[in-house]
Amino acid sequence: MQVIHSVILQHLLAGLALCHPAASSNYLDWKTFNAVGANLGGWLAQESTIDTDWWARYSGGAEDEWGLCAHQGTKCGPILERRYATWITTTDIDILGAAGVNVLRIPTTYAAWVEVPGSQFYHGNQQSFLSSISSYATNKYGMHIIIDIHSLPGGVNGFPFGEAEGHYGWFNNQTALKYSLDAVDEAISFIQNSNSPQSYTLAPMNEPVDVEDLSVFGTPYSLTDDGA
Repeated sequence: MQVIHSVILQHLLAGLALCHPAASSNYLDWKTFNAVGANLGGWLAQESTIDTDWWARYSGGAEDEWGLCAHQGTKCGPILERRYATWITTTDIDILGAAGVNVLRIPTTYAAWVEVPGSQFYHGNQQSFLSSISSYATNKYGMHIIIDIHSLPGGVNGFPFGEAEGHYGWFNNQTALKYSLDAVDEAISFIQNSNSPQSYTLAPMNEPVDVEDLSVFGTPYSLTDDGA
């Protein structure tokens, strides 16, 4: 399993190295940068606890976005497109900018980057909305954008935000790894094709866990030797 993690890291570093031909003073030095951050959850990746009224209206009692889309069927796309267009707007960025926020962490599902056969996730115009908000934030306020691929195909932790509740299928799964690397490639391409690649950081994985015992979550014991 360590080999798979290493492959993703090497893939990420190789791609990001192409974002700029040489080191630039415009790139952040994370050792000295004073970050004041905000997390834009519930926008391009849905969770039941962020906007509970919206969730109650559309989820059909599902625990996760996977189940919400399964419940909504063909209506899932239009529902989420409206969510993307209205939950975060430039007005929100103005408020954050006025408060001194200089970093935005933006979680996405892997479906923002790739369409995976059999997945219930909606693959639509997430990148367009991400580009619009990110460009506004970077151009007007000089904000730094952390793109977080918050889930990976098969599920990386069994939690609703890892793909779906009870999904641990990413581990030791070469097909899932292939789609994961495709998602990383697409995210890197998005950064490369922006007007300021130095304004972005990519987080390619979120909280990988293959042990179902919640008492060890957040510790090294949440990953088995095989999973790590």
